[in-house]
Amino acid sequence: MPNWRARYNGLTKIPAISKIASNLVVNHAYTGTLSMNSFVSALYYQDIYNLGFPSFIDSNSGNFVPFFQVPNITISEQLNPLIGFDAAFKNNMQASFEYRKSRTVSLSLIDYQVSETNSTEYIAGLGYRVKGLVLPFEVFGVRQLKNDLNIKVDVSVRDDKTSNNYLAQNLSIVTRGQKVITVSPSVNYIVSDKLTIRLFYDRRRSIPYITSSFPITTTRAGITFRFIFAQ
Repeated sequence: MPNWRARYNGLTKIPAISKIASNLVVNHAYTGTLSMNSFVSALYYQDIYNLGFPSFIDSNSGNFVPFFQVPNITISEQLNPLIGFDAAFKNNMQASFEYRKSRTVSLSLIDYQVSETNSTEYIAGLGYRVKGLVLPFEVFGVRQLKNDLNIKVDVSVRDDKTSNNYLAQNLSIVTRGQKVITVSPSVNYIVSDKLTIRLFYDRRRSIPYITSSFPITTTRAGITFRFIFAQ
């Protein structure tokens, strides 16, 4: 299928929405690819009658031997996002939401199995811009911030599952997969045109679907200073 991307920002023309939101954008996108990793010429290919079709049957599989042998074919599809919203409200708040789905299917013509990976992800974000924030104590002689302070919280839930389908045995086995929950609050302050300060906290928990893997929780936090050297 052809790939596409759609973006619509005309909802603010509705009076009920324009009263509370200064900008509201709806997003949707689809990406699909079909790939063949490699192919080789079959040594036992024969066309006895010169018709452009194979005429030799493999005694093991009972199939005709083709001119090209393709070991693997992969189809990848992504709805990134299936539906998404980005909103900026008149009270200095921002909100976003995305629902994503993806699928990768790989057909192996060597051992006749299909590997399929399905993924679903929900992403929600909420932000607020504070103007002229008054600090509870002085920092380097500054009590009230001159520039805007941006506060943002992102929460995402991602569900991945991979299964192998053995066509000959009519059997499907889950080989890997996990559910990942992420919480990422951050605070950004632009001191000047050259200096930006960012405080962040990132906590990620992975819950596997198979017993051979263990739950993993990762926590990152810190402060970063970004300085631009430019004249």
